[in-house]
Parts: sequence; C-alpha cells; structure tokens
Amino acid sequence: MRVALLEDDPAQSDLVRLWLSGAGHICHAYDRSREFMRVLAHDSFDLLVLDWELPDVSGVEVLTWARANGHESVPVLFTTARDEERGHRHGRSRPVRTTTSSSRCARRKCSRGSGRSSAAAAADAP
Repeated sequence: MRVALLEDDPAQSDLVRLWLSGAGHICHAYDRSREFMRVLAHDSFDLLVLDWELPDVSGVEVLTWARANGHESVPVLFTTARDEERGHRHGRSRPVRTTTSSSRCARRKCSRGSGRSSAAAAADAP
C-alpha cells in the first residue's frame, strides 16, 4: 500500500515510517503541507496520514483541500501531540498500536479491491 505521511516532527515521522515500512507499505513522508499538496495534486495514495497541527497549513485544511481535489475516497488517519479530546468531532480516538493499525490498513486495502463497501469494511474492524 502506498502511504503519504505529513508530519513536521522528524522523530515522529521516522517512527511512523518505520512502522509502515515494517508492515510492508511504501511510505512517502513530507514535513510541509504545501509540498504535500503539490505532490497530491498529481499523485495518488492508498492512505493519508496527517499531522493535526503543522506550521504552514493545518492537517484539517489539507484534508479539506484533498477532498475537494479528487481524493474524496482515500482513507485518512490523523496524528496529534495533544493528550485530550477537546475539539474531536468525527472518528475514533485511540492510541496507535502498530499491529492494530497495520491490520486495519490491510483490511481496508483488501475491501477496496473486493468491491465491498467502506461501511462493510468498517463493521469488520475491531
């Protein structure tokens, strides 16, 4: 699976890339939103991993841009250094575990190829 990672913290970026590559995924890492958006304008990925807070354009703004520019069905994971759920509106909030995240990504990729709906794939998730 091709994964695009947007993370401005080098240590965090290295850790996520290590997890993803260890699970057999190809990870392209970017540390600035505008560079990430330039690449996403002409390339596609199977998964986007976005930092919530970035120095130039926020992860939420990047997601809004991606959805408006042809990437409406690409799954997205957000990372954050925050330790509270204030402002959390959509999705699930859980600590990241490499084995769980890798298996969910693999299931998502398989379900997309099999014609199953996202809802069916989500129902299978633990």
